[in-house]
Amino acid sequence: AAGPVLPVNARPFDPREQVQAPPPQQRDGVSPLDRVGGWLLAPGQVLFTVRSGRHEVQRLAVLDRFDGVTWSSSAEFVPTGSRVPEPEGRPDEEDVVEQQVTVGELPGVWVPAPDRPRRVDGLPVVVDPGSGALAVPEPLRPGQKYSVTSVVPEWTAEDLADAALARDAEAEAALELPWGPGAQRPPVQIAEFRRFAEAATHGAGSPIERAALLAEYLRRYAAYDVTAAPGHSYRQLDYFLAEGRRGTPEHFATAYAVLART
Repeated sequence: AAGPVLPVNARPFDPREQVQAPPPQQRDGVSPLDRVGGWLLAPGQVLFTVRSGRHEVQRLAVLDRFDGVTWSSSAEFVPTGSRVPEPEGRPDEEDVVEQQVTVGELPGVWVPAPDRPRRVDGLPVVVDPGSGALAVPEPLRPGQKYSVTSVVPEWTAEDLADAALARDAEAEAALELPWGPGAQRPPVQIAEFRRFAEAATHGAGSPIERAALLAEYLRRYAAYDVTAAPGHSYRQLDYFLAEGRRGTPEHFATAYAVLART
């Protein structure tokens, strides 16, 4: 008699629908970018070691948001077990890279791995699905070990030549250069940066050519100097480009990003 009223044909009950996911958390109060200067002045310090059959660049963090003073991450980390979601828009050629990593004196919560990691074992990581960046809930400790399997893209000249500029709302927001905290008018440096970038990329016929010309121009324009004063605000980047012309990877990377956004 009770059979007809049981919801046997209904959609299965999912308890996850009754609760909200925890909000994204700020994982580290100090940006890795702010630590670069100190790391460079202590070249004997071992941050981490990697055992691998091939050399790959280790990516530590993705910092995509600039407020005129410093760069930060808009990552929204989620627990995914040991798997990392596969991104869209990958090239046809990719290489699988397996590594064993031992943490040394690397501070903070960001976890180094090649781009893009697909599986991590031995460390309870959380993942930003958009960038593939990895983090841990608690700061890293010396001696921690983990293995990571990454699928590294092999971009060809044809892949890059056909690349077009994204025009969606997210891409447009990523190109914004804010005036800075408390500013009532745009800083004069932005117009100067735009003129610099236009001169550096003069004659380029495609977005990838502009990107390559800007990188090469900066490489020739300024000198590498680990003793350069840290900082990457508009004022400090203006000094790096207009007067000092000596800097660390902090200055080159942030100058490139700001100039490219103009």
